[in-house]
This record gives sequence, C-alpha cells and structure tokens, in this order.
Amino acid sequence: MRLKRWAIVVGLCIGMVAVLGFIKFTQIRAAIAFGESFPEPSETVETLEARFSDWQARISVVGEVRASRELVLRTEVEGIIAKIGFTSGARVQAGDLLIQLDISEEQARLKAIKPEIELARENARRISGLSNNSAISRQQADQIKAQLSIAKAQEVSVMETIANKAVVAPFSGFVGLHDFEVGEFLAANTVITTLVGDLQTLWVDFSLPQKYAQLTVGTIVSVRAPDISDAVLQATVLAVEPNISADSRNLKVRAVLGNPDLTMKPGSFVQVSAPIGNSRQVIRLPSAAVRVDTFGAYVFRLAKDDAGKWRASRRPVTVITKEGDESIVSEGIEVGDVIATVGSFKLREGILVNQSNRQESTDTAAKPSVQQEGMVSDRPRTIETNGNQDKEIADGI
Repeated sequence: MRLKRWAIVVGLCIGMVAVLGFIKFTQIRAAIAFGESFPEPSETVETLEARFSDWQARISVVGEVRASRELVLRTEVEGIIAKIGFTSGARVQAGDLLIQLDISEEQARLKAIKPEIELARENARRISGLSNNSAISRQQADQIKAQLSIAKAQEVSVMETIANKAVVAPFSGFVGLHDFEVGEFLAANTVITTLVGDLQTLWVDFSLPQKYAQLTVGTIVSVRAPDISDAVLQATVLAVEPNISADSRNLKVRAVLGNPDLTMKPGSFVQVSAPIGNSRQVIRLPSAAVRVDTFGAYVFRLAKDDAGKWRASRRPVTVITKEGDESIVSEGIEVGDVIATVGSFKLREGILVNQSNRQESTDTAAKPSVQQEGMVSDRPRTIETNGNQDKEIADGI
C-alpha cells in the first residue's frame, strides 16, 4: 500500500515536470521565432568606387609677394622743399615731378657765372689772333683758355645741383604715403616715398630646402593667401638662385604671378605649394572614409557575401598625406573597391550595409588642375539590400 502511494507521488511529479518542460519549450521556440522575424541590423552609408589618380608630392612653404618694379626714392642733396608734386597713394607717370627743393641760391650763382663765361669766351677770342702774331706769350694764352674752361665747369656744376634738387618719377607707378610740407628742410639721402610699378604682374620669392633643389624654371607652383582670398592662384617659376645659401642651406626661387584684379599687394606673405619628385598613381579618398585608431589608418571596404548582401570589412591603408578634404592613399585598397565614406564611423566588421550616393574617386589625370580638389561623382545612385535581392534605383534610369 505504501509503495503504491510513492508510485503515485513520483508519477505526479514526473507529469508536472513534463508539463512545465513542454510549456517552457513552447515559450522558448516562440521567442526564437519572434527574434527571427526581425531583419538583420544594418547601416546606411555613402560610398565611392576607388579609381587611380595622378599625384605628385608637394612641399608647402611661406613666400613673400614683391613688386616687379619697386624703388625707394631719396634726395641726393639737402635743401628746403619748394614744391610737392604728388599726393599720397596716387598714380604718377614717368618724369612727373615729385619733390622740388629750393634752387634760388643756385639760380643766383648761375646768373653770376654767365658773365664770367662771356668774358672768358671774349678773351679767348681776342688772344687767338694775338697768339698767332706772337703778341702774347703762350703761357698767357693758356691761362685765358683755362679761365673759360673753369667758368664752364662751374656752370655745369650749378646746373647739376639744380637738377639734383628735383626728384622725379623714373617710371610710371603708384607712390606711397608722405608727411612732407612746403618749407620743410630735408637732409641729403632722405626717403621721399616708395614707387611701385605695374601691380598686375608680381613676383613671389620663396626658399626651398636643398634636398628639393631640383625645381626648374617654368615649373608651375600654386599660391594662396588665406588672409586675402581663398582662391588658389598659379605662378610660374621665373628664376632660381644658382647657389644654395650658406647660412640657411636653402635655395631661393622667384616665380611670376598674374594679379589682374589687384587683390595681392607687395609685401604680403603667401603659402606656396611647389611640386617635388615624380608623379605617381594613387587613390584619393574623402577624409571621412579614413578612420584612425591605435593600430593605424583603415577604411571599410564593401563586398557582397554568398547571399548577395553588401557587408563591410576593415582594410588597413597607407595614407601619404592630406590635401584639403582628401586623403592620398598609396596602399591597402585596389582600383574598383567600393569604399564607405560618409557614415563609415557606424560600421564594424561583417555588418550589413546599405549604400547611397555611389561615387568614383577623383581622377585628376583626366582633369588636371591645382585648384580642383574634390570628388568627381557619378549620377546619384542608391542600392538597398533586402533579403537575397538587390534593388537598384538610379536617377534618370
């Protein structure tokens, strides 16, 4: 009887465990089915297709803008200002009078010398006949001729002083500022003003380290003045110093720069980018595509898996340098690789990816330009991944 009771209790326990196990199994299977009903997590990013681009290493240095014709005008002699013939900042023509010093004293001396010249000339005329007749000695004749020569030399000296007291423009251009007044005394070698010639053609002087001394005449360099304009201008190397400086071990270079809108001013500092080395093929990527961590720089390459879905994989890359918003990559990816750009920070290894705005990396070999730094994109294109099918929507298709 007691054994029968234990058998009933054990049977009830086993039945309860079986019922509870079946209920739990049903709940777990339902939870698994519910979880499988959700789609796989994915991220949407912009991408581009890698393309080769010609690239040449460049060095950026500071240059100084100089006028092709510039002169500091000074007085040759001392004197009192009698006339000021220019206004500050004005344009003057070659030969225009800028400063006239007082010449009243020289004019008086010139008037006094003229009678002496006439008298000496008359005496010389008289002795010419007497010397032939031996009426006067040869010594007396020589003295009278010397007096005429001395008088003429004094006249020339006074006229030269008068000319030196007039400061004129040696060429056409723009004058600088001045603070002079009529009646002011000027010592010899006093700076009058600065005369700057044609401003539409300027020089840019810069120096390169000796290891980049292979720059030749005719090379195109880019010039940019961030404080004046964001435009990148082109200048042509005009001359290269034949010797490297013994003090700095740098090579001085001069380039000619067109300045048709007169935005550049002589004396300005500019950034000069000069090419160095030979051209090579690289891949240009937007800086947003390149990520950096403790292991170095890397990108996310997108490729289809066996099911035809786009997935991300991490690829280490070698970045040579950055130019504006672009990174120059030499190793790590191949031509034709699809690279995640904007939004790549959201990706991880193996994640499902949706693409938008497929582009091609810049091909500067087709459109060479110093000023063109950006992406050359194809027509907007969206690729959405849903299950095992790819849906492609192309603008205009």
